[in-house]
Amino acid sequence: MKVKVCPKCGAENKPDKASCSGCYSSLEDVAETEAKPRPAAAPSQPQEPRPPAAASPLSGPATVEGQTPAGYFAPPPGAPSPYGPTFPERRPAPISRGPNWGAIVVVIVLLAGAGYGGWWGYNKYFKGPDKVVGQFLDAMKAGDYDKFKSCLNQHSINLLQNQIQKMPGGEALIREELKKEANQQMGGKITGVTYDEKNADLAYVALEPTNKAQLPPSMTSFDIVCSKEDGQWKVDLEATSVRMISKAAAARGMSVPGH
Repeated sequence: MKVKVCPKCGAENKPDKASCSGCYSSLEDVAETEAKPRPAAAPSQPQEPRPPAAASPLSGPATVEGQTPAGYFAPPPGAPSPYGPTFPERRPAPISRGPNWGAIVVVIVLLAGAGYGGWWGYNKYFKGPDKVVGQFLDAMKAGDYDKFKSCLNQHSINLLQNQIQKMPGGEALIREELKKEANQQMGGKITGVTYDEKNADLAYVALEPTNKAQLPPSMTSFDIVCSKEDGQWKVDLEATSVRMISKAAAARGMSVPGH
């Protein structure tokens, strides 16, 4: 094979090279010559097997190269390991975490608050004083004495019972008169509810009656007083009468003694 021998470093280059690949000298004036034959590689000599290793306290029993020693993976029970003492793997003890009492307390407070708020809203808006007044008016329209009586607080029921005992016809007469007076003109429109600032168990339901002729000339509406008994709103007849008289007197510029 033709090559160009670099005159500077003696490296052999291909004939088409313009510069030496070893020292980058110019090969333009260098003539092509035959490449020197490379010496054949000497044949490899086979390696002789190593003699078996002698037994020792550290390396264990004698072994032959390429052979696994007997009992390498499982020494006899109770016998010391030929590879020195073994130590069990030490793992960090698991961290015992107790209950997160702070989170538990927060959840209990939230649930209690939600339950109280729901109960308060239910009693105020779904079983509020305006609801019992509506039932009271419906009973008056229908002439239903039992429903009428169920809307009253215990004080009003006691007053009603005292009046019935003084009447010749008793309760039967009251039932009959209530049915006679029953008509649609006994109803009215509830225009608002006011809760007493000093007593949370008192409320005033503003009512604009359908038949305003039932009211004094100076009044167009009146308040029905409701009180809470055993968690339920009831109509207080005596307090309603007193409040109506006081409002009528105030409209005429008069005052009621004791009010």
